[in-house]
Amino acid sequence: MKQTEQTSKPEYKSTCSSDCKKLVEIALNIGDVMLKHGAETYRVEDTMRRILSCSPCCQTGSQGPAGDTVSEAGYRDAYVTYTGIMVTLELPGGETITKVKRIENGGANYNKLYLANNLSRKLCAGTISLEEAEGEIRRIRESRIYPEWVVGVSTVLIAAMFAVLFGGGLGDCLAAGLNGVFIIVARQLVGQKGRLQLPAFIETMLISLGMAYLTRLLLSGVELAGWPGSIDQGTVITSSIMPLVPGVAITNAIRDTLQGDYMSGGSRAMEAFVTAAGIAVGIGIGLILFRIMLE
Repeated sequence: MKQTEQTSKPEYKSTCSSDCKKLVEIALNIGDVMLKHGAETYRVEDTMRRILSCSPCCQTGSQGPAGDTVSEAGYRDAYVTYTGIMVTLELPGGETITKVKRIENGGANYNKLYLANNLSRKLCAGTISLEEAEGEIRRIRESRIYPEWVVGVSTVLIAAMFAVLFGGGLGDCLAAGLNGVFIIVARQLVGQKGRLQLPAFIETMLISLGMAYLTRLLLSGVELAGWPGSIDQGTVITSSIMPLVPGVAITNAIRDTLQGDYMSGGSRAMEAFVTAAGIAVGIGIGLILFRIMLE
């Protein structure tokens, strides 16, 4: 009987360690999805800590197959910055699992954010197994709530409707909508997910440059056609840049800073500043370039 107990304990420890390693990987991947698609730093950290605390084999007083009782669980924590996640979990036997992952910005996607947060709640409630959670994470990464054409139409409508909001007329609305079409085409070519995959600053600057040049070209064409005043340059350009404005980055920078996450808040604020600078530089170069070409 004693021999049976001795052989069972190592098997239990191996199972416990394997499950906890899976749990750490799941917590890391859920944090990755949340941070990449618009969640605040403190929310990602809180979610990951809750996930790490929900493993039965890592909790005080849990029972193994041989009837042995797990002693008090060790240290567990998650540290999140805007560009990286670090997670560590100390197992009852003294083994420590630590993982680090670099995060790349995937753009705001609140559907994936909701799905990842909902999955974490299921894990904490114990209504889903680790294997099912791994499959769910893969489905979340591959999910798309809107097809590409819906995103494209929305971009055009955003630019066009902001022209109306800023007091523009029908001509301003149509010109801003045309610039929205230009944004879609340019992103397919120079965007980070496009053919050239240029850095975000260069992408924003080139798109803004093209919009400013196109607006001046439209304005000159309207004047030559004998319809002066039907398009206002300021209204069209201001409306056209709205799909490029880093609203999520600005909001999360403020929220992270107010929560005391100054590193992440500063990083998000810098991202917003660089994007705004790219827009300003691109528009300035586009207007200057058009003036030079006229001369």
